[in-house]
This record gives sequence, structure tokens and C-alpha cells, in this order.
Amino acid sequence: MKMGTGDYLLWVTGFALNLGLLCVLLHKHRFQKFPWFTLLIAQDAVQTVVLFSVHKYPTVNFYTYWSFEALDALLRLLVLYEVAHLLLAQCGMSLAGLARRYWSFVVVLVGALVAFAWLTPSSPYLPVQIALRIGQMSSICVGGVTSLLILVTFFFGLRFRIHAQAVLYGLALYMFGKLWVHTLLLLMGDLQHWSALEVSLKPVYHMTLLIWIACLWFEEPEVKLTPEMQRLLRPEAA
Repeated sequence: MKMGTGDYLLWVTGFALNLGLLCVLLHKHRFQKFPWFTLLIAQDAVQTVVLFSVHKYPTVNFYTYWSFEALDALLRLLVLYEVAHLLLAQCGMSLAGLARRYWSFVVVLVGALVAFAWLTPSSPYLPVQIALRIGQMSSICVGGVTSLLILVTFFFGLRFRIHAQAVLYGLALYMFGKLWVHTLLLLMGDLQHWSALEVSLKPVYHMTLLIWIACLWFEEPEVKLTPEMQRLLRPEAA
């Protein structure tokens, strides 16, 4: 695999930002609140170093890349659960309650999963096939659920400076990019474009890392219910 100056720049920038975010999580003790998110960032930093070390060996690079893709997708799902649990607890809700209340959204999400899995071009390589399916499931679930959570929690008065909300916004931004990649793969019908499309997402991910570093460095403000929620909860308290 040949790498140009731009490729080296993307790799170095990504590693530096991941390392910077990891330092913030450790220095500010945010890892205690976000253990899965911390593990995801640490995994990204390790992935950058490992892939850079094996990029001259095509076969090793191939299996290493797709193994990390599957691991990254699974960790994103765990981060989604972690953040959703924290945010909904502040709103007096649970994931089960959210699913019951918005069951039609869950049905549409499952339909999207089935449609993408059915229509996406297949690969003769089993590791690619498995990693691609896991990546699709993770991107659609995380992208869809983060959108719903942003709407619900915003209504409860949780804004961007709340740490869990900032992580959620970052996940949503990157997952919409991932969904765009999967949509283009559907339209092209050829997995050969996967690598180029993934590289095009690097600047988006770097911007997301910068946002996380800035938000997680500062302490989060006190959460106050919006006037609308105070009016809704007043009858229940009475």
C-alpha cells in the first residue's frame, strides 16, 4: 500500500488528536464516567499505530484493518448505551421506556437495518463481509438512536456543554458520515470504493475529536429543566 504526504498527515493528525483526547479523559478523570468511550478512543490510537506499522504488508494490513473495523463498530454501540444511560437517567427515563414510547421509530430503524443488509454488495472475503455487516448495524443504530436522544434530551434542557450530550453530538456527526459512506456503497454497488470513502471521513472525525477535547476539558454546567418541562412535571408533583 503506497502512502502519499496527505495520507501521512491524516494519520499523524488523527493519532495526535486521539492521544490529546485520551490525555484529557485521564487528566480530568472523565474515564470514570465514560469507560467505554475512553476505551474507544484508546482503541483508535492503537489502531492508527498498528495499521501504520503493517501498511507495507498487504495481507496483514487487510485482515488487521477489517478486524479493527469490526471492533470499532462494536465499541461504538457500547458507547451509545453508556451515553444513553447517563442522559436518560438525568431525564428520569430509561432505554426500555424510550423504546416503548417511540416504538414506531424502532420499527423504522429495524427496517433500515434489513434493507441495508439486503442491498449492500457482498464480498468474497468473509472478514470483510462480517466487518461490513457489523459496521452497517453499528452506524445505522448509533446514527438513528443518537438523533432520537438529541431531540428527547434537548427538550429536557440538556445542552451541548453537558459532557454526555457532547459525546452524543460527536457520535451523531461521525455516524451520519458513516451512513453516507454506506449509502454511496449501495448506489455504486462496488466495495472497491470503500477505502477511498473512509479516507474522506477522516477530516470529519478529526473535527469531532477537537470538539470532544474542548467540551470535556471544561466542567459541565448545572442541568436545569426547561420551562416547558417544569410545566409538564408540575401536575405530576402535585
